[in-house]
Amino acid sequence: MDVLQFNRLLRNIGSDRRALEKIYQEYYPKLVLHLRYRFGNRLSPDDIAEEVFLALMRSPPQRKVDHPTAWLMGLADHKAIDLLRKYRKETDLPETLAMPPPFDNVILRSDVRQELKTLDKETQEIVYLHIWEGYSLKEISDLKNIGYETVRKKTSRAYRQLEKLFRKGEEP
Repeated sequence: MDVLQFNRLLRNIGSDRRALEKIYQEYYPKLVLHLRYRFGNRLSPDDIAEEVFLALMRSPPQRKVDHPTAWLMGLADHKAIDLLRKYRKETDLPETLAMPPPFDNVILRSDVRQELKTLDKETQEIVYLHIWEGYSLKEISDLKNIGYETVRKKTSRAYRQLEKLFRKGEEP
């Protein structure tokens, strides 16, 4: 579907049921695949994709969208992340269960994995939450009950440490 057709259909979603059906038929399978790849088994990709289309139906007419697939995938990502955050707040797990998985389970170069393991546990958690879970530094600060500046400094130091590792690899 080209951009002009998508935008025309998007403007008419409220008044023409077929407009939503056409967008749904074109983009629903793409959204499900994207969500399955991005979030794995943590969420139901079908439910999140349905939520995106329900939101489209309820929303006022949109302005022009330049990249329909990317725009819809962004909406789906935001819906999924909001749902994950909601589940986290509702399930008050003991701290030992809420810990991120060890970096052994994350696909990384072995030297990067080893460098991350040299960080203290709290910094490892902060880096994991920031990079792999997509939390902002402010959200991590609130989640872990640590001052924002502490989170920012620990993140900054960890990134500098990793940056040194990558610079070593560039030298002849």
